[in-house]
Amino acid sequence: MQEVIKFSRVDNKQFFATLRKRVNAHFEQNNISKSGNWTLYVKTFLMFALYLVPYVLVLSLSMPTYMVLISYFFMGLGMASIGLCVMHDANHGTFSKNPIINKLMSHSMEVIGGSSFTWKIQHNILHHSYTNVYGLDEDIDDKPFLRLSPEGELKKYHRFQHIYASLLYCFATLSWTMKKDFVQLFHYHRQGITKQYGYKPKL
Repeated sequence: MQEVIKFSRVDNKQFFATLRKRVNAHFEQNNISKSGNWTLYVKTFLMFALYLVPYVLVLSLSMPTYMVLISYFFMGLGMASIGLCVMHDANHGTFSKNPIINKLMSHSMEVIGGSSFTWKIQHNILHHSYTNVYGLDEDIDDKPFLRLSPEGELKKYHRFQHIYASLLYCFATLSWTMKKDFVQLFHYHRQGITKQYGYKPKL
């Protein structure tokens, strides 16, 4: 089972209540919606076009190598944009006021090769519940050749990670689609998290 950490509810200044009140007041006073508006939808269209148009061109046309590489570059930008600005908002329930649209757009994660289900567990539940708590927030877990927390094991080559990290991140998508989601799903299933949230894979 997932380790349970409880945070103290003693808060003399009522930090969370005050923060929530001020954030809500900001949206109300400035007449801003907490969900996306037409600018987000235009941006979403452009991001999907940035990813899908080069993809279709590579599959349907005979192009020189340099054009294929340029297409891959724009596809990468499109994938990152979809993940950061579409899938993320939808899985947080803020892409639209309509929950059906949020659910639909949350599956943009599958379009770019990931699993929205494991992402919700890892990000919405674990990351936001235990932000920067080493051992529980997988965002700061030690990665091969990368140390993302001062609590992680320090090795000699980590002094150079600011140099080689960008190269390693080039393989992040490949690692995600070939390994990460499967490892996470198995791990969450063993911990009972998947069953807790209504998903019962046969592993």
